[in-house]
Amino acid sequence: MRDTGFLWDSGWVIHSFPRTLLCILALQGALFVGSTPAAPYQGPGIQSMKLVSDINAIVPGETFTIGLLIVPEPEHHTYWKGPGIVGVATSIEWDLPEGFEAGPILWPAPEKVDMVGIAANGYREATILLTEIEVPETLPNGMYSFHAKVAWMACSTSCNPGLTEFTFMRPCNPGEFPNPENPSIKLLLDSFRKEIPPPAPESWKKKVKLTDKNTITLTLSIPEMSQELAGSIEFFCDDMQVNSDEPTKLTWIDNPTGTFELQFSRPDFAPKAPSQFSGVIRNSAGWPSADSHFFEISVPWPEGTFPDE
Repeated sequence: MRDTGFLWDSGWVIHSFPRTLLCILALQGALFVGSTPAAPYQGPGIQSMKLVSDINAIVPGETFTIGLLIVPEPEHHTYWKGPGIVGVATSIEWDLPEGFEAGPILWPAPEKVDMVGIAANGYREATILLTEIEVPETLPNGMYSFHAKVAWMACSTSCNPGLTEFTFMRPCNPGEFPNPENPSIKLLLDSFRKEIPPPAPESWKKKVKLTDKNTITLTLSIPEMSQELAGSIEFFCDDMQVNSDEPTKLTWIDNPTGTFELQFSRPDFAPKAPSQFSGVIRNSAGWPSADSHFFEISVPWPEGTFPDE
């Protein structure tokens, strides 16, 4: 289960997660400089949705972050980039000023969600999807508009697809804004940035095979790992190669090398002849010599695995 509180370096403790986020957003609105914040979107399954950023002004040649804050209604959830066998991942289509470039969505680690008895991958609590925006090296002073078309699905006992557009505006005038950062929102974005799974350590040995046409076996060897250190291990596949509604089978192989196997059910509608098997792995007890409970892993499929696809 996702933590509902954060302890920030500033000493703030957040206990009521969605409520506090909305309070911070109200504070952000008061601190915006040079533009008027747009009202959050509200609709079926969504308590609040809007764009947030930790900058008051654009600095030429520097990258800044825009976050899509999503607060589901109680008992609802939205979906991760690999939702599983049900659901639709949230998407953002950017329309940026000339010379600006948007990176891919940076996704916080997912959790298991339930869609009428079917397990999927998503977010039951408020979350922020981060996008890094590259600013041109030279930029005339003025106001700049960033447009985002957002699509999502929010589900409980039924599903509510949605589509809306946001406009985000910031000035470029370095002389007027010697300190362009908004510290309150920076704390908020940094807390979610810490939830983005890092790549697995290079010391991890990984291989994947198709045991039969409906079964995937992932073998991991992790230094200093032992059966005693293995808590509840979950894998979130970032495409539809794994049936999210079927249980994962864990088989411990060897303590000295920290080797174990995870077996997954492959659905009939899995992608044909994929080149990689990838996703996020979580150990509830944490991983040896690591600060994160989550890591992102990617393993190439052996050549010839899918001869008929």
